[in-house]
Amino acid sequence: MAESRKKKDNKKCGVCGDNALGSNFNAITCESCKAFFRRNALKTKEFKCPFEDNCKVDMVTRRFCQKCRLKKCFAIGMKKEWIMSEEEKKAKRDKIEKNRRKRNGQQASLQVQDFTYIKAESPDDSQMLLSPISSMSPMTPQTPGSVGMIADLPKTRAFSHQPLTPSDCEYSPPTKIPHLESASDSMQDEVSNHSSQTVHSAEDTNESVSISSETGHSLMVKPEVDSSNSVNNSIQESEGLLVPKVSLLNNTSSSLCKDVPKSVYAKAVEIEFTELPIRTELTTSKELNNLEKLKLQELVIANEVLKMPLPCGMSDPSLLDVINMTDHAIRRLIKMSKKINAFKNLCQDDQIALLKGGCTELMILRSVMSYDPEKECWQGPQGPKVMSIKVDILKEAKGNVYEEHKRFINSFHPQWRTDENIMLILSGIALFTPERPNTVHKEAIRLEQNTYYYLLRRYLDSMYDYCEAKTVYLKLIHKVQELHILNENHVRVYLDVNPKDVEPLLIEIFDLKH
Repeated sequence: MAESRKKKDNKKCGVCGDNALGSNFNAITCESCKAFFRRNALKTKEFKCPFEDNCKVDMVTRRFCQKCRLKKCFAIGMKKEWIMSEEEKKAKRDKIEKNRRKRNGQQASLQVQDFTYIKAESPDDSQMLLSPISSMSPMTPQTPGSVGMIADLPKTRAFSHQPLTPSDCEYSPPTKIPHLESASDSMQDEVSNHSSQTVHSAEDTNESVSISSETGHSLMVKPEVDSSNSVNNSIQESEGLLVPKVSLLNNTSSSLCKDVPKSVYAKAVEIEFTELPIRTELTTSKELNNLEKLKLQELVIANEVLKMPLPCGMSDPSLLDVINMTDHAIRRLIKMSKKINAFKNLCQDDQIALLKGGCTELMILRSVMSYDPEKECWQGPQGPKVMSIKVDILKEAKGNVYEEHKRFINSFHPQWRTDENIMLILSGIALFTPERPNTVHKEAIRLEQNTYYYLLRRYLDSMYDYCEAKTVYLKLIHKVQELHILNENHVRVYLDVNPKDVEPLLIEIFDLKH
């Protein structure tokens, strides 16, 4: 049995070489390539290869060229005729449901329910309580004995706003939840079908976005849901389900995040359900995996160019002098960006658009890193000396630029601001912003940005305890959103100056008119 298990685990995808669970559409493939083939094989749209129509397709490069990936799918024998239509899927689900009812001896009377009603243990409490656990396990006849098997939950607190503690409940499922690796092809199709209907995501992950119950319903995690961490964790740990942990939406840290807007939660959920190249498997360790470490190391190496000494500045610079000094900073940001592989792989139009739209945000983040709160100034390398510029130089600018910039800097906890890794990941997020004007391949840029969001979450998991990590994660997502607003105010500072008084690069970056 051990040998058969090892043989099964050694299956490799014929398209990209990733780990494969079995045969899909007549060929051995991973879940990612299976989903890719299902989405694209029947399309009449003709894909174009951005390279030479002969791309090497592996776990890393599979997301770059759809044409070569699809061509390789057909080359290894995958058949588009085996892709079921919606009518065929519905018929198959109906057949599965019919067989299930027949097995349970309830073909005539059983009505499919989302919830099982459990009476309160207290004789004085006649309220009927809901248990969502039943939708995660096969339906069973509701005899007094079977009701008690579903879940030993503290029923008097089912609708309480207080989060359940590990001591409050013990979960004992009556039937094993099917492991995704051992699920039949029909159940895999059902899961994939519900996943594709529920969440729009990119192309390269093995994670499902919803837990599909045997009744055909799916459980979606929403910000409003009050769920028990202990129940969720026991399900995932005991059954090994490949389910993304959206624990950041639980109530354990809600008191710390009352000021976090809904857009932050929406972004956090989007990241959890986006297929990402560095998310290769369900991660239970707090430590970064090799791909994550390489991604972070790339940022650290690229950042070295920003640590080089700046040309000697003036002892008492004006706002215009500081504006012209940003010419050097922008040139270094360009060099830094060119050291990031994902940026180099973008077309030139996208590179220009991202730098023109994001250089101010990157400089703002650098100002957060170099800020000295005691002296209220920015400090940077300048040969053997340390260059120092007072923050109140921004008082010369129109509007409330000074107040907003200082508020933004002070809103960063010193522990975040002094952690170079956090600030560099935020810089990566800011650089790959798909909403910049004139970007061409927005989805490719968004995928890279989401990769950095995910890297930020994983890094925080490795540095903080569970509750603090997810709280900091949400707050840093909020900081990115605030950064976009602050950026607009800073760009106006450049637009207010006379083009004749600034460096040519600044005229080009900010489209200043002569």
